[in-house]
Amino acid sequence: MEIPALAPSVVVPFRVTVGVTLVTAVAGIGLAIYDLVDSGWDTSFLYATGRSLVFLFIAIAVSIARWPAGAVLAAAALALVDVLDTIVGVIRGDALHIVVPLVLAIVTAAAAVWLSRAIRRSR
Repeated sequence: MEIPALAPSVVVPFRVTVGVTLVTAVAGIGLAIYDLVDSGWDTSFLYATGRSLVFLFIAIAVSIARWPAGAVLAAAALALVDVLDTIVGVIRGDALHIVVPLVLAIVTAAAAVWLSRAIRRSR
């Protein structure tokens, strides 16, 4: 299988979006593992950890495949998950789980929008 080349105007936004998505996924795994250990290995936190691993694998896959639209989808989905995690942090009253996911959601969404616009301009 041949990996397609990216349009020159898409290369930088693609790399930034994939990088941000990878960092966001790793941060999500870190928070999930923190909660998992802190909860005494509660089942609900196992699900959160698994979800975070899936996003990491998706980010790696779209990076390897050089699939810009997939990177936009992965980043947008992860930004939405981070917004939901922020809401959970607000409900729990936990500053760490409010600030970190909120910042990650904003940065990830901005990267997704940037890449989406670059894709549209390259056509």
